Amino acid sequence: MLVDQRQLLIDGERVRVGSRAFDILLTLLACPGEVVTKNDIMAAVWPGYVVDDNNLAVHVSALRRLLGPGAISTVPGSGYRLTLPGRSSSPPHPAPAGPPAAPLVPVVGREPDLDSLDRLVRRHPLVSLVGAAGIGKSTLAQRLLQERRDTFLHGAAWCDLDAVTDPEAVTGRIARALSLRQNAADLLGAVANALRPLSILIVLDGVERVVDEVTRVVDILRNAAPGIRVLVTSQLPLGLDGEQVLRLQPLSIPASTATAAQALEHGSVQCFVRRAAQGSEGFQLTDTNVTDVITICRRLDGIPLAIELAAARAATLGTGALASLLDHRFRLLRSFNRSISARHATLKSALDWSLGMLTPAERVVFRRTGVFHGGFSVEMLAAVASDTDLDAGRVTAALGSLVDKSLVHAEAGWPDRLRLLESTRSLAREHLEDAGEMEPLRQRHAFAVVARFRAAMAEVHGNRVRLDDLRGALERDLDNAHAAMAWALSHDPAGACALMPALSFVAAEARSRETQALWERTAPHADDRLPARVLADWALGCALFWWNRNVDAMDRWATRAAPLYDTLGDADGRYTAQAAHLVVAARRGVAVDEHRTRLARLFDVSLSPEARRHGASACAIAAAVAGDADAAAGFLTETLALAHLQGDSLNVANAQINLLDAALGQGRVDDAIAHGEAVVTQLRDERRRGVLGVAQLNLAAAYVAKGLGAAVFELAREAWPLAVAEGLQPYWADYLALAFATAGRPHDAARLLGFGDTGYDLYHTTRVANERAAALRAEALARDRLGDLAFEGARAQGRALAAGDVPDLLDGPAHTPPGGGRIHSPADAPPGGAEGTAGAVTSP
Repeated sequence: MLVDQRQLLIDGERVRVGSRAFDILLTLLACPGEVVTKNDIMAAVWPGYVVDDNNLAVHVSALRRLLGPGAISTVPGSGYRLTLPGRSSSPPHPAPAGPPAAPLVPVVGREPDLDSLDRLVRRHPLVSLVGAAGIGKSTLAQRLLQERRDTFLHGAAWCDLDAVTDPEAVTGRIARALSLRQNAADLLGAVANALRPLSILIVLDGVERVVDEVTRVVDILRNAAPGIRVLVTSQLPLGLDGEQVLRLQPLSIPASTATAAQALEHGSVQCFVRRAAQGSEGFQLTDTNVTDVITICRRLDGIPLAIELAAARAATLGTGALASLLDHRFRLLRSFNRSISARHATLKSALDWSLGMLTPAERVVFRRTGVFHGGFSVEMLAAVASDTDLDAGRVTAALGSLVDKSLVHAEAGWPDRLRLLESTRSLAREHLEDAGEMEPLRQRHAFAVVARFRAAMAEVHGNRVRLDDLRGALERDLDNAHAAMAWALSHDPAGACALMPALSFVAAEARSRETQALWERTAPHADDRLPARVLADWALGCALFWWNRNVDAMDRWATRAAPLYDTLGDADGRYTAQAAHLVVAARRGVAVDEHRTRLARLFDVSLSPEARRHGASACAIAAAVAGDADAAAGFLTETLALAHLQGDSLNVANAQINLLDAALGQGRVDDAIAHGEAVVTQLRDERRRGVLGVAQLNLAAAYVAKGLGAAVFELAREAWPLAVAEGLQPYWADYLALAFATAGRPHDAARLLGFGDTGYDLYHTTRVANERAAALRAEALARDRLGDLAFEGARAQGRALAAGDVPDLLDGPAHTPPGGGRIHSPADAPPGGAEGTAGAVTSP
């Protein structure tokens, strides 16, 4: 072979060979004894051109006629190997280097998945890679084929079936991918015979539309050819015996508070940044834009296709605008890259592709799942989606198929809970609107949610379930409850009032402003037009929501509930309403003996633990306000035991916090600090924000009692945002005022007392017990330093302070007294601190 003269010699005789055939032979000679893929040959012989496989086959056949039929062997699905028998495969002159290896397909954020898939393919003859549309199944399979091609004796073959809708075309496509002739009478039998002696990896990509035929063909081929490995990518498994299923999950998404460096550890953000950098040179993730990028990735559910389509628009829109426009995702997320397949060109087309494989019943159930917010249970869906044409059994069967087809997903950690990805849910809601079913389904959804939450509240009073378990189960439907409430406020006020106490019970971890706003929005409907049971439960629920905080609201609604429970013969409700009246009297500083006597008369051993706990809590508050710390501690020990009995960790934590307060009242300051620091650390670790705020407040009171000024201010800086969110700022103001006064800052102490005045007025209550003692001592110290006129002026200034001004005071100039950061607490300073039972706000 004379390479430089482009001549082929056989037995010393020059033979005629076409230029393309000559280049093919050179390419094969450059890789002696190795398989050269068809793509690599085409890249070397026809650089820059798209060439049909038949052109290559024609030239290979011509070379075989010249060199002999065994000179070039075909490796099905991969390419060709030069096997000249008895001849040197090395060219007599230097040959051009073979084509470079194709670059590896990137698998951003999928390295663990690639490892798992590799292990499965090596160990099992049939593996299905399953997942939602756009989640990256094909990309992962392509990367595996690239990495594992050479480990199989006869290479690997890729068969793209995503555009095939005719089952009869499946075998032909597989034969073509294996470079087998397609004119046999029994084509499937011919393919099986050809594969029988081979060790080869076959990837069947995108089989959803023809899954039944693929299942039949794969079953025949794997039985006929035990040496093959088949990898299927699909939105649903084949369902064959021995099939191993790897269900691909969305890319990981960082917490919303992550920094840029932390966010880049997650696959979704890596995917966004990589694609955004391709469209905009110099795009970088920074701490300025990271929140927007995380929002985008979260709202797109970590789906690679959606994230890549969004990232491509980052250069023109910017991350902030892009995040805000995702409500219009189906118009926004489209690709203008002609090399992308039609089904991946837009997010909507990828999802519509998935819907094309649904039966009519599955389509109905799919669109009706769109009415849910967050997740849902099978029972809830059956209640909402079934009707006279589609009974609950058919709904459940269709739901199972939607799960198999990766349109509905099991919630992480909760296999009994299902959900739609946000983009899929948006499409389901579009179809629900188009079918004219949105309003009827919203009504059914609201009725089902109200019924579920009302039934759960009966479990609370019946003591038939641990409250932690019940609250946890309902928390997963909190988004559904808020959606039901929004509909009911406009269409069914009675339903809104019926739902409200249960919704507030679930949100008791933190008395959020959102929950308070819902109480206020339902209040105008809480009148005699409601059924007596609904009105009684609403009124008592509202009183408990304001427990130990807004005594006017407590008084009004407990008074409304009590006679209704008398009429209903509900002993638990009557007893709890009287407990609320005892708290109101104690907080108003009026005689409590009559209310305590009434509560004792209503007590009965048959009362539920929930009602008895409210009674013990009310007695503890009354004792603490009266300054009887020993009696308060006894009642608090009872509430702790009852909370344990109910399996209610929220109120176990409340009782522990209040026992800290009791220790202060008993003068056991060191014990209170040790206990308080342990409780605060525990609640921080558990992220229990609602009760953490009260624990921090009572710990601060203990620090004040001990004279640890630096510790008070440090804790206040951390705790102030939560204090504002939970309405604890007037109580903090009294203890901070005392800390400032004893630290040599009388002007700031007076201002904080004025700020506290405003807060107590807002909640229609007054200072009691420890807060009153702290405020009086702070006033005495500040007035002594400033004089009456300056003190009153500073206090008046403080009444106009906003909550956001207090951190500035904490960071203001320090006047450190002798002894460093220690406050020199006078002998008559209060031994106790903020009372969870008397001053601070606790859950009832």
